[in-house]
Amino acid sequence: MYGRLTLGLMGGILQLGVFLAAVGWYEDRSTWLCDPAEQPLASGRPHAGPVSTSSTRESGR
Repeated sequence: MYGRLTLGLMGGILQLGVFLAAVGWYEDRSTWLCDPAEQPLASGRPHAGPVSTSSTRESGR
């Protein structure tokens, strides 16, 4: 009885650890892919910022 309980608890703790590690890996990877400040400039292309629309609207007046 106690051997099965211990084995079940160890299996549950192991699954929880694997789950938390996968969540941490996913969060780190998604943050790295979405945050342009964190991306290396190894691609050779400069990062293009957002286009400002206020200057084009003012010039059309």
